[in-house]
Amino acid sequence: MELTKVEEVDPYAGFLNVDDQTLVTMAFARDNNVTSNKWYTAVTKDNNSNVYKLNADGKFANSVSDAAQWQLIKDEAPKTIIESSFVYNRGNHVTVQAKGDKGYAYAYQLRYINDGIETNAYFPQGTGTSTHVNGADVMATADAAKFVIKQAADGSVYLIPVSSTNANVTTVFGKTTKSVVAVKYNNDEYVYTTPSVVYALPGNNQDMTLKTYLIEEAPEISYPAKNGHISLVSELGNYISLNENQEGIVVNNEQYSFYLRVTDTKAIVPSFYISKGTEDPNRSLFLFNPKDSVDYYVADGMYDKKYEWAEKATKAIFKSASIEANNDTISTVVKGKEVKVAKNADDEGVLGGLDNFKVQIIQCADDEGMYVIRSVKEKDRYLYGLNDKLAWGTDKNSAMKFTITAGDPTSNESVADGAAGVKVIGGNGIVEIQGAAGKKVVISNILGKVVAETILASDNATIAVPAGIIAVAVEGENAVKTIVK
Repeated sequence: MELTKVEEVDPYAGFLNVDDQTLVTMAFARDNNVTSNKWYTAVTKDNNSNVYKLNADGKFANSVSDAAQWQLIKDEAPKTIIESSFVYNRGNHVTVQAKGDKGYAYAYQLRYINDGIETNAYFPQGTGTSTHVNGADVMATADAAKFVIKQAADGSVYLIPVSSTNANVTTVFGKTTKSVVAVKYNNDEYVYTTPSVVYALPGNNQDMTLKTYLIEEAPEISYPAKNGHISLVSELGNYISLNENQEGIVVNNEQYSFYLRVTDTKAIVPSFYISKGTEDPNRSLFLFNPKDSVDYYVADGMYDKKYEWAEKATKAIFKSASIEANNDTISTVVKGKEVKVAKNADDEGVLGGLDNFKVQIIQCADDEGMYVIRSVKEKDRYLYGLNDKLAWGTDKNSAMKFTITAGDPTSNESVADGAAGVKVIGGNGIVEIQGAAGKKVVISNILGKVVAETILASDNATIAVPAGIIAVAVEGENAVKTIVK
């Protein structure tokens, strides 16, 4: 054997050394070829105990879209690592020295990322007396499970537990060093198993044991985190609107604008409120996932499909509410009573459930110009179309894809000639009047009958009117006509 002298040696060679907060998925496969079958760790939430569990249903994800996403939390300082033996060239003689290979490695925690939102759950080191992970293990808490991640030549990794948080502690890797995670194929299933030692030669059943890979992935890309008026346009060029019952619908070509309000800006993926102004300047109609209402009415025996288009097709509705300036509390009507809703309930009458009003707007992986909308309340539910109606569904592949344009309507609108730039837009059962706050408006049908008359309280007012051709006369402006469906 001939040893070649290396002028420069990477002190972290053989160990993972990536940036803090790098996002990865944990995959198991025979190799890391693109064409190789891979299985992934999955995380589920136990609704009874309200904790996250590793592969709680005993099944691994077989696609990256269903895989758990992990954020690598890197220690500030590396640890000193000494491996069990070191082979080097001394005076042209090959020499082996026990515990002679000194290097450095960073310890990491693997924080679970639930659809773009950081959780307080971390990949475990094994529970109870077990020194390796098993299916249904409860996830660890912060700082309870750290790992030095050793890399093999083929890119596979070993998650070696670190018990001390002291960066100066020397860690010795030897013949008993094991990873905490291994997966094998057994009786047509993939299951967690007892890992072999890191330095062991392949055993008789090595062909049944899969290698572990941490695959770096690009984080989900959100729509820009900024407030403003937008229009949502489907792949077919149809606009998102709402009907007279404040239910989300898909219309043909009547451009319709919403107001986008950003929140949770410190999360990996920010959240948004999508709302529509009303005549009351202090209230808007907010996009809402009524899943809790569906469950309530079913449990109370009063369910009349008020919140579903069809079985298991929860409506995407717009709920009247007002929001506080800090975006963390909404006031709305619940069971006939005006109440405040926040992230969590308290003992002063504030209800939990703010996430029902929040969405994330995620760039499509196959088209950077399009987005899907995901409920924050139910991370596996996306907006999709059901016969021109908007619903919350669990199949991401069926989610409606949107382009997002500036909320400056240019179709099916009539713009008054006045300097104020008043805009009148017909929709489904409503007419939207922009830029006319404080002005009187009179709306008449084609026969000249007045169907609505009011003083507008905001610059983005929505008024319910009968379908047909209507004339809208805004104080100080020429009357304009538009079509309401």
